[in-house]
Amino acid sequence: GAKDFVVKPFQPSRVLEAVQRVLG
Repeated sequence: GAKDFVVKPFQPSRVLEAVQRVLG
């Protein structure tokens, strides 16, 4: 979720995965 972007900004793979889920 949003926390992942703040807590784990050093994991772009996780960020991209989260973004894809948000965008659907």
